Amino acid sequence: MTDTPETDSWCGWGVGGLEVVPSSCARKLERERDTAIAELDVWKAKFIQQNKDLGCEMMDPNGTIWDYAKKLQKDLDAAIAERDELRRTNEGLQLTFDLRWKADQRAIKRWQDATGKKLTWPDHADLVVWLLENYCNKSNQPPNQNE
Repeated sequence: MTDTPETDSWCGWGVGGLEVVPSSCARKLERERDTAIAELDVWKAKFIQQNKDLGCEMMDPNGTIWDYAKKLQKDLDAAIAERDELRRTNEGLQLTFDLRWKADQRAIKRWQDATGKKLTWPDHADLVVWLLENYCNKSNQPPNQNE
């Protein structure tokens, strides 16, 4: 225990290495402990209110800050895993889009060459109908795959 001017003459070491604390010093220590506990309760209440204000899930009021930090880390890990999964899904969707886009561009190019309308893009439904009619009219010859 750290001595203070008030406890210099009262606190000391007793028999067998046990610390001797007179009742006046003990009462002062109890008051300091009670004040610290009350301040801790005020800080805990402020912390919980800040979490509510921020829309965060509340920490268990009986838990420790370490419990809360572990929960936040677990939530962060789950969010990172979800982000990674969404990135993989996006990559697959982008690949599908790119394949479809290239196929549409080839079809539009054929339509533009056949109709002479170089600056017009046909409606997708009209393009499909035109391509099918064109395909059927060419004695069932498949279109050139290299175009």
